Order: sequence, then C-alpha cells, then structure tokens
Amino acid sequence: ALHLDDEILKGTLHAALYAGRLRHPDLQSMSLFRESLKVVLASEHRLARCGELEASQLVDEPVVWLTRAADPQRYDSFMALCSSLSYRPKIVREVRTLPECLEFARAGAGITFLPSFMRTKEIGYGVTFLSLPALYAEYGLAYRRGAMSRDLARFVKFAQESSIVPLDECVK
Repeated sequence: ALHLDDEILKGTLHAALYAGRLRHPDLQSMSLFRESLKVVLASEHRLARCGELEASQLVDEPVVWLTRAADPQRYDSFMALCSSLSYRPKIVREVRTLPECLEFARAGAGITFLPSFMRTKEIGYGVTFLSLPALYAEYGLAYRRGAMSRDLARFVKFAQESSIVPLDECVK
C-alpha cells in the first residue's frame, strides 16, 4: 500500500492530498475541508427508516470497514473520531476500498460509513444513507517541512485560498 507520508519524506512526492490526518514531525500539513460521513446500510435493515442516528444505536451493529493497511490516515482518523463519540465499531469484515464497503453493506453483511459524495441515485439502489451528527472525513494537503520549492509554495497558497467553502456546502 502507498503510504503518503513515506513517499513525501523520501521525496518521491512533493505534496499529497489525503483523507484523514498525517502526523509526522518532518511533515507540514493543512486541513482543506471536511465532509460528512454517512452511515450506509441495506435498505431492509431495521435502522433504515431512521432519519438521523446516534452513535449509541450502532454499538452492536456489525461493521464493514477499510483495513488499516489500505489507508492508514483515513483508518486512524476514523477510529479517533469514533472514539471521541464514545463509539467503537464492531468490525466484522475488513476490505481495501470504499466501493467494497458499499457492496458488503448492500448485501447486508454489516453497516459501513461513506463520504457523502458517494451518495448518488445509481449507487443508492438497495442501500440507505443516514446521518450521524459529528461524523465526518477530513481532507488535507501535506508536504515536507523545509522542502518548499517556488512551485510548491504557489500550490500551497492556492490550496489555502481555495479551502474556504466546505465540500458539504457544494454537494448537498
């Protein structure tokens, strides 16, 4: 699996956009935007008719989620966010991609959590997307400290100036 922090530190990448949070003393990172995560479950699921959920309603629910190796930043950020909500996902199946999470949820193998941008008419068949307040994905930009070229500095400035409107406000 590609670990963005390693690639930036090696100099293979000058910068990277990522989901989650990168934390390394030799990396500079900035948050660009947050997007709500939706609880996704089979349309026949007992919670499918709820409009909004609370973390306590999910305690005993089997969860399909990404393996940490597939996306360490996203995984760690998601687990930290769940912990802050006093919720520990009961992961019964680990997969490598978000589309796999969706398909296992559609098959009734468990619930999953997907960024709101994945909610489309085509994808929504057989699944229900529900809200859980305070559940979100954070997206950011990271680059190596002290390795700022003129082009990278221009890109970072552009990213800072462009991150004013959260994605959620654009895709409602």
